[in-house]
Amino acid sequence: MKLSIELPDDLAIALNMDEENLERDIRLFAAIKLYEIGKLSIGKASELANVNKIKFIELLGDYNIPTVDYPPDELDEELNLMKEV
Repeated sequence: MKLSIELPDDLAIALNMDEENLERDIRLFAAIKLYEIGKLSIGKASELANVNKIKFIELLGDYNIPTVDYPPDELDEELNLMKEV
């Protein structure tokens, strides 16, 4: 699928980017946000960002976005199971 959006003519200039890097960053930031709000898995978000999963996980770390999100009760349960081992 191809999606086209109109951007202000001077946006790349304002961001001091060429059009290729602007497109890359828009894809990346969309993928990060969609992952962060739970709309995309890491796999699908990495596809949108055009990077492999490992690189996407690294990028999430750069933006302080956790890749593991246990609810407190599940985390306690996991920790208890690990103590038993």
